[in-house]
Amino acid sequence: MTTINNCLSSLKNILRKADKEKSICFDFHTSGCDKVEKVKALRSKEEKKSKQIPLTETQIYELYNLELSGRDEEVRDVFVAQCLLGQRISDMPKLFAGNYKKIDDHTVEITVQKTQEQAVIYLFPVAKEILNKYSLNGFKHLNINTNPDEQEDKSREYVRKTDDHIKKICKNAGFDEEITYTEQRGSKKTTVKKKQHELIHTHVTRHTFITLMCKMGFQKKQ
Repeated sequence: MTTINNCLSSLKNILRKADKEKSICFDFHTSGCDKVEKVKALRSKEEKKSKQIPLTETQIYELYNLELSGRDEEVRDVFVAQCLLGQRISDMPKLFAGNYKKIDDHTVEITVQKTQEQAVIYLFPVAKEILNKYSLNGFKHLNINTNPDEQEDKSREYVRKTDDHIKKICKNAGFDEEITYTEQRGSKKTTVKKKQHELIHTHVTRHTFITLMCKMGFQKKQ
């Protein structure tokens, strides 16, 4: 729905500019384009969250202990590390490369790529184990980019290529609980049922991290 509304806004802006161009025979106001309304949100806050299913702590460790190799192993390791570190994929390269300020044996600080703010990160034992695993020899099957000028494009490419991959890995891990959630398609609400592994993607990692921290007593703003 958000994508549709953003496209409508962009299209209206383009047509308004076309209206001002004398060389283009188009009248925005008489065309009726201004009468096209955005799609209204019909779902409640709870219904919007019904599709956002975080992994449990048990599932994270089940995933980490899964016997994998090659690309599967690397995709799984990055995914688990994100669940335990709470960082976007665009910030993972600097963590794997060791480009951070070490505060103590269990805590580091990085500059967040998206906001340029400082983030203090606690290194859970498994997350630390994964970072150490790739700090020396890097990745053999994944392109985890370390060039800040290319990170945004590379991050999108990484997400696009690995989302289906992580779904398959989670299916093999047995994450097949049936999830019922509500979707809005146009002006109608629809109830959908899917297996949990079908709903898992890269962005689930941050939701998982926040959920884990809340269960440990931390506030979301922290």
